[in-house]
Amino acid sequence: MSLAQSASNLCRNAACAVLAGLLGVMLGAAPATADVPAPSSQLSVMRAAYVGGDWLTLTRTARGLERSREAEELTLAARALVAACLAGQSTTCEDDMVLAERLARSAVAFGGPTAVEARLQLASALGLRSRHIGGMTAAQRGIPQEALAVAEEAARLSPGLPWAQAFVGVWHIEALRTGGAMAGFIGANEGQGLAAIDRALASPDADGVVGAQIALALAASDPRRHRARIDRALALANRAPPTDAFGEAMAERAAGLSGMLAAGDTPRDVKRYAVTASAAG
Repeated sequence: MSLAQSASNLCRNAACAVLAGLLGVMLGAAPATADVPAPSSQLSVMRAAYVGGDWLTLTRTARGLERSREAEELTLAARALVAACLAGQSTTCEDDMVLAERLARSAVAFGGPTAVEARLQLASALGLRSRHIGGMTAAQRGIPQEALAVAEEAARLSPGLPWAQAFVGVWHIEALRTGGAMAGFIGANEGQGLAAIDRALASPDADGVVGAQIALALAASDPRRHRARIDRALALANRAPPTDAFGEAMAERAAGLSGMLAAGDTPRDVKRYAVTASAAG
């Protein structure tokens, strides 16, 4: 099963689509080296497994890390749990997201203000948890709202970090597209979303995954009205070759969108493609 198919199967309600469509920003782009500069031997093995897409092996490692006090180990373990769930490698996603949330919260506690990626992985875990809880129930419990608040905190702690800005921006755009009346209830705002997207695109550290995700989210919303930003995002997506399996998948989706726009496909067809392609985050 492809990553896109797996994520589509996970997202069967609006609140899930709002959140799971964001996860690729963190999974493909957030640096695994953000919290602790000197890797342990275990951490080096974990990083290699993640880059190679061996997320299921990492989930087994993650289950033995709850007593760890190393912020980066905890963060990468949470990241792997989320990736395995989206990729269809895990058959215990509900439990895994509870664990990912605990690991990410521990990483934030041990890492303090420097644990920016840990906060982004916490936001990701909260996003997938909302699917298992149910869309309206999740919103009533404040889960998507907490996901946004955590990402906004990451953006405040590291204002130049494009992955945090991209998460915030795409959150607002996706919430407005899929949330209906719920969008206002959970605080979605287009102006805030577009401003965060502009900050992400302007960052010198933004990479192809950030560009691809932003382009797909904007095209899924309104490919005609957002065309200028979509073109900027796609230029970013084509700037550098992908560095891991997830990056390769996102590059393929960005190339598909570029091809449709260049061929003059109808906005309806472009939007349909972008909705499907962005479902994996």
